[in-house]
Amino acid sequence: MSLLTRIGRQVWRLLARLRIGGGLQGRFILFVSLLLIVCGGVVTKLSIDARADEIERRLEERGHAVAGLLARLLPRAIDTLAVDELRAHLAELRVGMPSLRYAYVLDDEGRILSDGTFENPRRGLPVGDDLEVVCARTSEPVAQEGPGLIDVAHPAYVSARRVGVVRVGVDRGEARAEMAAVRDASIVLAAALVLLCVVLTVAFAGTIVRPLERLTRAIQAVARGELEQEIRVRAGDELRVLADAFNEMTATLRDTMVSHEYVDNVLRSMSDALLVVSREGRILKVNASACTMLGFDEFELVGRGVDEVLEADEHDTPIETELLRWVGQRRTRPEERSYRAKDGRSIPVSFTTSLMSGRIGGVQALVCLAQDITERKRDEERMHAAIEAAEIANEAKGTFLARMSHEIRTPMNGIIGMTNLLLETRLDADQHEMAQMVIRSGEALLTIINDILDFSKVEAGKLRLEAVPFDLPQLVEEVGELLAARAHDKDLELALYVHPEVASQVIGDPGRVRQILVNLIGNAVKFTEAGDVVVVGSLVASGADEIFVRFEVRDSGPGIPEELRPRLFESFSQADESMARRFGGTGLGLAISRQLVELMGGEIGAENRPQGGSIFWFTVRLQLDLRANRPLAGHVEGDGQMLALCGRRVLVVEPHEPHRAFLARRLSDWGLEATCVADAVRARERLRDAWNAQTPFELAILDERSGVGSASELSRELKELYGERGLRTLVMTRMRPGARQVPGVGVDAMLPKPLRREALRRALLGMQRKSEAPSERASDPMTTATSALSSAIEPSLPAHFELHVLVAEDNVVNQKVARRLLENLGCTVDVASDGVEAVAAVEAGSFDLVLMDCQMPLLDGYDATRVIRVNENLRGVRTPILAMTANAMKGDRERCLDAGMDDYLPKPIDKQALIAALHTWSGRRVSAPTL
Repeated sequence: MSLLTRIGRQVWRLLARLRIGGGLQGRFILFVSLLLIVCGGVVTKLSIDARADEIERRLEERGHAVAGLLARLLPRAIDTLAVDELRAHLAELRVGMPSLRYAYVLDDEGRILSDGTFENPRRGLPVGDDLEVVCARTSEPVAQEGPGLIDVAHPAYVSARRVGVVRVGVDRGEARAEMAAVRDASIVLAAALVLLCVVLTVAFAGTIVRPLERLTRAIQAVARGELEQEIRVRAGDELRVLADAFNEMTATLRDTMVSHEYVDNVLRSMSDALLVVSREGRILKVNASACTMLGFDEFELVGRGVDEVLEADEHDTPIETELLRWVGQRRTRPEERSYRAKDGRSIPVSFTTSLMSGRIGGVQALVCLAQDITERKRDEERMHAAIEAAEIANEAKGTFLARMSHEIRTPMNGIIGMTNLLLETRLDADQHEMAQMVIRSGEALLTIINDILDFSKVEAGKLRLEAVPFDLPQLVEEVGELLAARAHDKDLELALYVHPEVASQVIGDPGRVRQILVNLIGNAVKFTEAGDVVVVGSLVASGADEIFVRFEVRDSGPGIPEELRPRLFESFSQADESMARRFGGTGLGLAISRQLVELMGGEIGAENRPQGGSIFWFTVRLQLDLRANRPLAGHVEGDGQMLALCGRRVLVVEPHEPHRAFLARRLSDWGLEATCVADAVRARERLRDAWNAQTPFELAILDERSGVGSASELSRELKELYGERGLRTLVMTRMRPGARQVPGVGVDAMLPKPLRREALRRALLGMQRKSEAPSERASDPMTTATSALSSAIEPSLPAHFELHVLVAEDNVVNQKVARRLLENLGCTVDVASDGVEAVAAVEAGSFDLVLMDCQMPLLDGYDATRVIRVNENLRGVRTPILAMTANAMKGDRERCLDAGMDDYLPKPIDKQALIAALHTWSGRRVSAPTL
């Protein structure tokens, strides 16, 4: 098949080369006609030959049939030499078969017994062995062709004995006539078929060639730029596919031309400068904006090196290196570079490159886009100048706020200080109440000032968080202790609990965590008229070096309307304006808390409780203090003394359910077996049941409101059931922390609510010691009721000091407050009105302690302290200096310590804080090493 294909291709090429047949249609018809004639001739010749072979075969078969018939009919006659019978049969055969040329019979010895022809049977036989001899040798019928006849010999047998041979000759003339007729008919038929195929080819060639001619004309038109060409072909064959492909091609070309025009229009109209650069750094194409920006004509730019217009970067990178980087990255991010104009100007631009997917003139290229950012740079410079001005203004604002804080707080501190001194004098009930109102009003005003200052610091972005170690559960207890009095004044229960899984020793900003808790718990106490406020700390997540803690403040107040909840944490906003009028406040507390929580990586929110009231919650992220080897919040294992309480049975009588649950968990964490009841009636029942079951209670913790009558009466009644020494009792009261209240008869210890872990631990250990060694009560500091109480609460500090103290304070009122407080504590006081006087006084006299105001004329407290420290180093002494400041700004304590001060007392000076400071620093005047 491949050979014929190659022959056909060669013939077609020969016709095309010789230009025989004219056009495509003529060549196609001529080629098909030649192909048909050749194929028809070959087929006709093969058909005639096959037909001639078939006629010859039939003629030979007829000779065999006649000879065989005679051989079967005449063997007896041959054997008996019945010549007459043989002649009769041969004569009949001659009459019935005109084409029979001869027929004769030979005996086994080759003698002719009968001859049925008029011809000599030997005439015309082939040279060589006689046919009868061949037949005798093979004992099979034999045939051979002679001139114009077929000669057939057939042996005759009688009982398997050969008796002779029958020989016949069949004329071939009739066969030749038949073959001539067949040949003529085949030639005529082949010629007719060829002619018909040629006619059909001519008709069919038109259906193929005409679309091709239209396609040719259309392609020539497209080559001339006439793209609005379209060919329609009805056939569904390859011509239709070719026409569709051509139509798609022309449509694509039209779109491409439109896109090209569009791109050209875009390039001409775009404001960004465009350079098309080869990989070797030569400019291949530019747009009008590039020419306008650089001041060149297009012909001046094309062909230049891109390094002639693009200035080197800040690292002076060679242009070859930059080209490699641009090609490697394919698309670069915008970067600020500079173009060099024709007049030498440097033009700042936002520069980016992209590697083109195609080629321009066979060259792979880069597209460089540059946007003139001269105006933006000017705007940035103006913005930077404005920012610097704003920072200067903000710093001035901060200085102003600090000064205003000092100016506002100084007289307010004087008011509060003088009022505190007034409360220590003898006043009647009305006078005492009015003085208390003055103090509360002053403290409220100070709170508002602090809120405003904190808010301004947060808004200015100046607030910085500390990262110092602190005890988280202890901080929560301190906040509860601070706000307990407010809650108890409104007859509210305040319950605090930090889950044991929360690590106690953490690193963070304790002041800000305390501020958030004070804001949320303070608000809960403020807006709750009856019921309780419950604070719970729990662990959200923990890692190798940090924890995520969630605090919830639950109250039984009025709740938060849904429509007001989104505004809760906005600045200068309160949920209900009527409450704002009723309770006061700036509305900044929650806004400040939200910003502080976000600074500590947490969230804050609020929701209503199903049973009434609301829940304010927040989360903070704190670092673990890995250096502190301390137990979790719920476990107090400091010296192992709690092992003595393990297994002890304790009865808890607490009507407040959260308090009762928290206390039961804490006692269980310490190993005690706690049984909790809500009132005195159930307490008596449990005591009797335990006594009867011979599993008596050893300790009892009672709330002062758990029964009818006083807590002392209930304690005494419970002890009567067990005997004087059989039950130790601790009463939880609502007295202020640090207040002196002697336990009543039958009470072993008293603790203020909410309970602190360490105070409860010490009280329980003290009662356990009394149970184990009652005879040693007189010598044991925890044996008496008063000593048990002092072990449960913070120890009182000595209230009399024989110290020589210098007060450096410029405000007369504050001078008098500080002098009166110190003199009431037994101190001798000198006063300096500014920093210069303070330095001179320390240089001239010998003081046990210096209270130094930070803001003073001539020389402030910081610089005065530095001068004093320099002078003391020369003398080899060091006097304790305690800072006093009315500022509420963050970092004051650190600034004081950096100046050489030893401690820090915020104004207004609290008497208890002053006593603690005097107790800490009395006797600390030491010799300092000389320089």
